[in-house]
Amino acid sequence: TAEMFLIFHLMRPNVLPLDDLGLIKGISQSYFSGEPVSRAEARDVAEAWSPFRTVGTWYLWRSLDPLPVAY
Repeated sequence: TAEMFLIFHLMRPNVLPLDDLGLIKGISQSYFSGEPVSRAEARDVAEAWSPFRTVGTWYLWRSLDPLPVAY
């Protein structure tokens, strides 16, 4: 997606890929005890991470992976 291009190629620090299932699952598990989360709720949670929403997204992705990933 365009958000992944911004994150991984342009290294933008404040990207929030709300269509990313990993992000939504990470927010669900970390903030809502695994309950389903809407895009609006995810946006509200991530507002506190600005201007580093990419970093928050990355940490949530990592929280879902039990094994280290080489980037």
